[in-house]
Amino acid sequence: YGASQLERRPYRMLFVGASITAGVGAETQSQSFPYVLAGEVEKKVGQVRLTIIASSGAPVHRALPWRYPSGQDVIVVHLATNDFLDGTELPAYKSELETILQRFRAGSPHAAMVCLGTWSAPDAVNKLGLGPSAYDAIDKGDCDSVNGHFIPLQPLFEQPKLHNPAPLALAPRLLLGMRDVGGKDVAFHPSAAGHAAIAESVYDTLVQADALRPPTQMVRGDSRYA
Repeated sequence: YGASQLERRPYRMLFVGASITAGVGAETQSQSFPYVLAGEVEKKVGQVRLTIIASSGAPVHRALPWRYPSGQDVIVVHLATNDFLDGTELPAYKSELETILQRFRAGSPHAAMVCLGTWSAPDAVNKLGLGPSAYDAIDKGDCDSVNGHFIPLQPLFEQPKLHNPAPLALAPRLLLGMRDVGGKDVAFHPSAAGHAAIAESVYDTLVQADALRPPTQMVRGDSRYA
């Protein structure tokens, strides 16, 4: 085959979601959960190629037409929260989520796929009178159908220490994005500590799934890989 050299391709990680995936709540981009997770994964597998496709407030139907790269090693999807908050009808949510997850699986057949549940208090109720558990159940079922791993986020949401505190001298309950969590008025989105906790949950899941292995080496200059 002539002169060739071994080269290990980057480990490819795709994150798809809304405001939390975009880093809202973290003080810096490097503190957002995709970057925290990628940093930890890099210690295990070498170079990581990180792709984040996210838009604040996005429910699943808004993410369907987005363009996504294929050939990923890990795909983390967090699109449950806004469908719950917006009151998406459950049949529509199930169909849309199933469609996008199957699209990810078709494009990345060997990827470890992780689906994150609603970032919400368990006792919250939307305009349809439904709680987040109804959406999480669909999330888990659809994720299982593509051989993915579902992670509930409500246990993390319920910890006030994982949110930023409400600003002083304001009326937090009147401000968009403030919530009473554990008797404390805090920001709705996770703080840097919350983002780190989400990253840790995903990392543990990837370890348990034996997904953190360096990519197979490929041969540059070999026509078999052209």
